[in-house]
Amino acid sequence: QAPAGNMTVTYPSPYSKLTNACNLLSADDFGRLFGKPSDALVNETLYLTESEPKTALRQCQRIEVERLKEGEISSVTMGLSESRTEQQTKDRLSAIKTDKDKNEVKKLDKLGDEAYVVSTGILDKDHHKILIRSGKVILSIESNGEKKDTSVDAWVSRNLPIAQKILANYKK
Repeated sequence: QAPAGNMTVTYPSPYSKLTNACNLLSADDFGRLFGKPSDALVNETLYLTESEPKTALRQCQRIEVERLKEGEISSVTMGLSESRTEQQTKDRLSAIKTDKDKNEVKKLDKLGDEAYVVSTGILDKDHHKILIRSGKVILSIESNGEKKDTSVDAWVSRNLPIAQKILANYKK
């Protein structure tokens, strides 16, 4: 008999307590925010690293299910990384903020304990993500799609509702 329902994976402690990133943005939320249907979860990934004690990253990508005849498919990649202590999380975020060769960083107000939009790229720094620190966790939100923004501010204004929804769902 074929399995029914969603697959459930149990991770060892302390990683088992890390929120499943796939639960942070529902298909209905995706549809409201992008104006496109989504039932698809492309992947869920869990990374464990020894670079810091007890650091884990869970990632999930949600995509639209109906591709238009032309243009890119819309998608959101959500990630949660958790360190053993809040100070380690602050230090990791500080390292990202101070790496001026790779990153352009702009502070975002009223989002988590602290939040930033980080722009990277080889030539134009045209790849953006929002990083939100909430205690020991950093939420990472990246979205792609057919809409090309003319500035970082335009990208942020389009993606801020997504980040706010993901943060609200994380805090539930």
